[in-house]
Amino acid sequence: MGTHKLASRATLRNLLKHLQAERDDLAQRLATVTRDFDVAAVELSGARADLRAAEAQLSEAVAEVHQLRAQLAERDSVTVPPMVRDTSDPADVATYPIPIGQAGDWPTLGLRLKGVTQ
Repeated sequence: MGTHKLASRATLRNLLKHLQAERDDLAQRLATVTRDFDVAAVELSGARADLRAAEAQLSEAVAEVHQLRAQLAERDSVTVPPMVRDTSDPADVATYPIPIGQAGDWPTLGLRLKGVTQ
């Protein structure tokens, strides 16, 4: 086979010291990364708590908006007596859509028709 060179004891000691220094450096890096990870985990936990609080506030705001819309609809609603017109006669029931095209020809009796365009 070939000739092998054996390392001297001094070379092996230097290599061992170098490896121990690298091990110590890696241990220190691991401690730093672990500490940074723990800090980030605490910050994430706080952020999640803040998110839950914000979601709760948003839910309350949405509920309030729905309540205000319902109150507005109730305030603007018009109550029509049930017997204003008898629609039991088939001639009084609309059976097809009413064309809006000639709405300008309809008598308005002084009323403005909202949303009717020609």
